[in-house]
Amino acid sequence: MKNYDELTNDLLERRDRYVADQKKKRKKVMGIATSLCCFCLVALLGFGMWQGGMFSSKAPITLDDSINVGEKDYIEPDELDKSQTSNDQNVSTNDSEILNDDSTNKDNQGDVLGMVIIDDVTYIQFHTNPEAYTIDAYLGYATDYEGTYKTRLNDIEAKLYTAKEDSNILIVKLGNGGTVILKKAEF
Repeated sequence: MKNYDELTNDLLERRDRYVADQKKKRKKVMGIATSLCCFCLVALLGFGMWQGGMFSSKAPITLDDSINVGEKDYIEPDELDKSQTSNDQNVSTNDSEILNDDSTNKDNQGDVLGMVIIDDVTYIQFHTNPEAYTIDAYLGYATDYEGTYKTRLNDIEAKLYTAKEDSNILIVKLGNGGTVILKKAEF
């Protein structure tokens, strides 16, 4: 039979082996769990990128119209050839006259910011809610003052008013019912 010392040593050895086995099992489970979590994270990222369209070979979406309704943002390659031949037929012998002629430039105004100069103070169009300001005193037609309404936008009916809320603001009421807000330029 074993004595007490041998029994105690045997018991302590079994306990140490049990603790060591538990540590090995925990280490193994943690390694598997970490690998599994990394795999799931990569799979979720890949799925998200796939759903977001990162791997699609489609061309980016472009608008067919510019901010001017009915006017396209781009020229198709086949339209480029057509426009060049039609322009070649209409070419004048004096190209400098065409470039300097104001009547041809008025038809191709593009987007022009409103600007008025009153008593050496420049007011420039800025975008805000026109309903935020109330009409006060009538100043006259915008074409009566120096600026883009006189030089570039003179075919547009535009009446000029001051604003009750701010002395640095002018209100332009357009003939088509629109409203443009001009703000005093600070240079």
